[in-house]
Amino acid sequence: TLAINVAVILVPALLTIVLAFCRWDGMTAPDFVGLGNFRDLAGDRVFWRALGNNLIWTAIFLVVPILMGLLAASMLLVARRGSAFFQVVYFLPVIIATVITARIWQGMIYSPATGVFGLLQRYGFEVTNPLSQTSTALYGVAAQHSAQALALCTVSDQLVSGEHLSAEDRQGSLGEMVHVALDALGASGASGAPEGDR
Repeated sequence: TLAINVAVILVPALLTIVLAFCRWDGMTAPDFVGLGNFRDLAGDRVFWRALGNNLIWTAIFLVVPILMGLLAASMLLVARRGSAFFQVVYFLPVIIATVITARIWQGMIYSPATGVFGLLQRYGFEVTNPLSQTSTALYGVAAQHSAQALALCTVSDQLVSGEHLSAEDRQGSLGEMVHVALDALGASGASGAPEGDR
């Protein structure tokens, strides 16, 4: 396993760092240019736009799925009937290939002919398909991708079940449920840590 990680991850990563200081067409020998590539990037507006989009994507994917999963887990703990069914539903996007999930969203939600947005527009609602504009396309794609992380709901639900959440806690407000869930997640993480890290 270590050899595979070195060959597949470490070596390409080191080569990428080295080639960042070279001009290379992929065919001939690399030509060392020092910081020339970085100076070119500093003046490239497309690079800064791409970097900003990546930062937005990272922020969305780190925050939204976790909050949605934690909220859904807390709600499932309040209403236990049918929770197993919803856990399966939430987990389906994870086991389905990303390209299939994207195709489902494209046809059932974003499509102007067969999707939810098209249906709302036909009924007179002023809604804009996020994929139809460059300023909102990133958020439209992020919404689809974030839905795949709803499996965190199942994981959170398991972590805060049984010994972590009493019957009295289950009858509290949603805010109290989330607080207890966060405490349980922290306790579970601590219990799985090595003795030297506690």
